[in-house]
Amino acid sequence: MTDLLSGFEALFGPRRFEVDLKHLLEDIRDHYSFPIPRAVIVENMDNCIDEKYREIHFNVKKGKLEIIMKGDGIPPQVFSKVLPTLSGTTKVRGEGLGHYGWGMKVGLVISKRMIIETKKGNFQGRQVWFLKEGVPHWQLEKPKIMLKEDSTVIIHELDEKRLYEESHLTSFNEEFIVETLKEYYPTLLAGYPVKGRKLAVFVNNKKVEPPVWLSKELYEDKKLLKLKIEDRSIGGRFFLAKKDLEGELGGKIAIIVFGRLITRESFGLSTKRITGYVHADILADIVAADKTNFKRATRKWRKFSSCIAQELSKFAKKHGLIPEEGGLLDRNFMRRINEQVNRVLKNFPNLEQLGIIGTRREWAKVLIEQETGDKPVIIIQQGSQRTEGTIGGPGEGDRVPIRPGLEDEKAPVDREKAKRRAKEEKRRIKRGIEVFPTPIGSNREAWFDLGERRVIVDTEHPSYKAVSRHAKTREYYTIRCALEAILDYLLENEQINPSEYLNLKQEMMLTWGRIQAASS
Repeated sequence: MTDLLSGFEALFGPRRFEVDLKHLLEDIRDHYSFPIPRAVIVENMDNCIDEKYREIHFNVKKGKLEIIMKGDGIPPQVFSKVLPTLSGTTKVRGEGLGHYGWGMKVGLVISKRMIIETKKGNFQGRQVWFLKEGVPHWQLEKPKIMLKEDSTVIIHELDEKRLYEESHLTSFNEEFIVETLKEYYPTLLAGYPVKGRKLAVFVNNKKVEPPVWLSKELYEDKKLLKLKIEDRSIGGRFFLAKKDLEGELGGKIAIIVFGRLITRESFGLSTKRITGYVHADILADIVAADKTNFKRATRKWRKFSSCIAQELSKFAKKHGLIPEEGGLLDRNFMRRINEQVNRVLKNFPNLEQLGIIGTRREWAKVLIEQETGDKPVIIIQQGSQRTEGTIGGPGEGDRVPIRPGLEDEKAPVDREKAKRRAKEEKRRIKRGIEVFPTPIGSNREAWFDLGERRVIVDTEHPSYKAVSRHAKTREYYTIRCALEAILDYLLENEQINPSEYLNLKQEMMLTWGRIQAASS
């Protein structure tokens, strides 16, 4: 039976969608944070990735956008029962990005009429979606397109007035589609497999090339990233540019889920010379509704961002892009700053629950002074802690000072050509927030480095220079900058909202004032 719907199309005249699609389409349009014409491109790409298609073609014709997906088709029941419902979907959350059932519906926002024709095995079906007196309707029709293999064809007969209202485009054009594909699917276009297969992408019969920023010859160095989180593999690459990168590339890493770039994230990185990407399909179930961000107040996001920040920090350190000990300011001053900031944070357990701030124990590589060590070090006295220094086994040797910490003991720090030696060992250490004043020359007073779990305060900033002559004023300024930098990071990562930001800032400064009053 070549057409399971053959003979029945005439029985069904135009029918309204089973929901108030007219108003829901308005909600869908308001839901996207980018223009609807882009949504039409990316939603169809996501659907193509989620199913078993091997090719997708975007063809621009006068007043029309034709999308052809080859290698799979829509099953009969899905085509006739699920497709005409707004939120209907057969996809499982966490196994793809098409779990909202909006992929094709969004096209009605800018189309007078949509034709959907599919072939899967012996089944071939055709639906037409259109507006009747402003209300969306759909109708089954007899197939008209000769499809030789399993495939799906979607034809948008565009409403040029609404297209212009949504994006100031008078029609879809090749440049717009290619630009959208390069922005949202960079590694897929470079041949990276998604769901175990590669997808070829064409616009007007020309294969779309990957974006220029993925060209490895542009970079001085690269790092292959291989991690496991919750027993799921995460891969990617970090790139080191010869000079600062402009725009969204500079200092940000693309987070890609099932082939689609969701957002770019700095992970607290201050340099603009590093860029790259991470494939993180594990985050699919915490992708926000318009697929341009993540639900960040989740344990999975906190764990992921912490792991990536640490790897990014190692790469930046390798190339000297993370500031070293910045001028070694007066040790008593720095000890007071670090002690007071961490004492303030202890009063806010909700921040500690976010997994970013607050004192905790964690495994870290530390330097333990030894004559036979292979690391050149100097010994400084700017905050330390004691940990087991045993090399021979349990019960042997003494506890030794390492960095970072709040104790007032000398501890080793990496330095090239230094005379003293140390061995790098893995130890479980106490880790609070470290405040780190150093000359940077940035426009920002301070920022939180997640990978290093420290706040960098720029001593070259005009505001710092203005207060640096007066010890008490400098102390107040540095503490305020540190607390604000932590809150700024949480706000930027949507782990707190603006109202919570203001309340926490007020409460933190009040807490610091009480600590000061109690100690005076």
